Amino acid sequence: MAEEKKMINGGDVLIKCLLQENVKYLFGIPGGQFLNMYDAIYRWGKEKGIETVLFRHEVAAAHAADAWARLTNTPGICFGTVGPGAMNLISGVGTAWADNIPLIVIIPQVNSEFQDSFTLQGNLDQVTMYTPITKTQKTVRRIEEIPNAVHKVFREATSGRPRPVLLEIYENAFLEEISNTRLPILTAESYRAIERPAIGDDLIEKTLDLLLKAERPLLISGGGVSRAEAWDELKEFAEYLQLPVLTSSSGIGTIPARSKCLLGTGVAGIGLRVIPEADVILALGCKFSWTMAHGDEPFWKNSQTLIQVDIDP
Repeated sequence: MAEEKKMINGGDVLIKCLLQENVKYLFGIPGGQFLNMYDAIYRWGKEKGIETVLFRHEVAAAHAADAWARLTNTPGICFGTVGPGAMNLISGVGTAWADNIPLIVIIPQVNSEFQDSFTLQGNLDQVTMYTPITKTQKTVRRIEEIPNAVHKVFREATSGRPRPVLLEIYENAFLEEISNTRLPILTAESYRAIERPAIGDDLIEKTLDLLLKAERPLLISGGGVSRAEAWDELKEFAEYLQLPVLTSSSGIGTIPARSKCLLGTGVAGIGLRVIPEADVILALGCKFSWTMAHGDEPFWKNSQTLIQVDIDP
């Protein structure tokens, strides 16, 4: 077992923070600006349970982190080196943004003294490039800023509507050293919300009343049901009330294909008939993208009663 150092560098601090977030895998391609991160994993990180998965192109790393997040319901971590590495991640990060997938995108930046000197791959405004496809962007210039920055991006990625976030760390911060006892690194449970937001009993009763009195009720199951891991609850609820169910494309699999309540997916097929005919619609975790005709005419009617349950309606 590697002996723990009294003084640790920015790479050590970052890996310590990621371990406190229960991160097991990092997906990406290394670069010179953050070799200290790899060194920390090599020296002691693997023993603690964190590993890197290497790729031949950064976009594959972003998609792999996306897949990890979808399968585990935890943030995926992807990284690339400064400049072109950061740019290559973008199309994969954009996919995660469109599908509300929590990614932590970690990229380095060249030393502060080399700014505006066009050193190596530096001087690209990486934060501006990522702003349209990330929920928040955090830049770290000093080693002592790393823990708070990691806490911030993880909290943002996992709260409200989950989406990618950017963590840009200057090479200076990776190279600096600090006492191993000086930086308090919080566990995920100590600073994140421990309960999901919930609606009040009065709204639940009103919703049930509307559904029970409806002549042609319809339940729409979206990707939010999957993110909440509420498959069993959805099946029990739909079958108990005998509600016909349509899923969005990201809601496929939220109710078993063998369930008698399942009609199909989206506005295609039977959806073309049942959506316009429904009088009360309960939409769970559905953002009404193009596969659901954006919730607009002619498939959806203004006369319908729509009950939308969403983390960010």
